[in-house]
Amino acid sequence: VAALGIEDLGKGDSRKLLEHFTLSELLTASPEQIKALYGFGELTARRIAAGMRQKEPVVRHLLALGFVLRPTGAAQPMSAENPFRGKHLVFTGKMSGSREAMQEQARAVGALVQSSVNAKTDFLICGQNVGASKLARAEQLGIPLVQEEEYLRLLGA
Repeated sequence: VAALGIEDLGKGDSRKLLEHFTLSELLTASPEQIKALYGFGELTARRIAAGMRQKEPVVRHLLALGFVLRPTGAAQPMSAENPFRGKHLVFTGKMSGSREAMQEQARAVGALVQSSVNAKTDFLICGQNVGASKLARAEQLGIPLVQEEEYLRLLGA
């Protein structure tokens, strides 16, 4: 959604919107519906709603041409048994695969991915060569450390 070039709509806000709306619902969402979500003000909500309406023909055309827009958030079913759903995660260290892919996978199951450890962080997911500052901060705050292998096992991947 962020790639559509709508004013005031970046990747983070796009993820927030897709946690509450499918892409089809977002195309017709009102400013009031968007403003009702945490973190969206009146001006931003109006710009996003207007921008989505303006881009609706483009999105529908892309879909008609067979473009596959990967579902996220509300559009993707999430397992209620997933231990990371609704949890704040930080990834650190070298992962066996792409860290970005792991972060997207976490978002797809309802986790909230952070870039740094803070009081809201629920788990620090650790690969090889863990970042010393993230590890120290997690230990200081009593945040559980989860090794990459354990994380993937719990995720069911």
